[in-house]
Amino acid sequence: MSKNITKSNLELWDVIEAKKQITHDGLLDTAEVMNQPKYFINQLTGSTLDKIAAEARINGIFDIAIKLGQIKDPDTPSNWIAWAKRKGFDIDHLDQFNNFQESILTSDTLEKVGGTDIERRRNKQIAAIIEHANALEYPLMSIPYGGKKKIKDTCLKNFSLFTDSSFDHAWKEAKRKGLIEVENIDSYR
Repeated sequence: MSKNITKSNLELWDVIEAKKQITHDGLLDTAEVMNQPKYFINQLTGSTLDKIAAEARINGIFDIAIKLGQIKDPDTPSNWIAWAKRKGFDIDHLDQFNNFQESILTSDTLEKVGGTDIERRRNKQIAAIIEHANALEYPLMSIPYGGKKKIKDTCLKNFSLFTDSSFDHAWKEAKRKGLIEVENIDSYR
């Protein structure tokens, strides 16, 4: 793309290119793209491109949107989701993920999140499960065979947060909220 491009050309490129390059319903699993750089971008784009090329396309679209002032610098997932909604992308399925993501406990947000100690602990456990799945570069809605065990083994190393049964309960809660799933779920039904 030319460095001498005008704002109106950028706006046109932004809408057309975004619609071409990113599937309408996978546009912005924003929290994952922005907070988890090793996330399988191909799962979001539905693309057969390698991860680096797909990530570069998404980041290019984000950069243009920021330059145009359509979104602020990516400080929260809700900024990205709001931008995508203004652009007319069908991303209603991200609302529940967005609400959950912004309430996940981290060491610096403990005091911001309401709820009981049990709820806060469970949210922290779910966040750890998602973090470990992303570190292993598993698509969250299609954890491969044996992947749940690898995630569990990694999580159980954190004795202060997990026990064997608390991992199972946190996994079930994350699954119930639509945040994680194994790829071969039908074989377990």
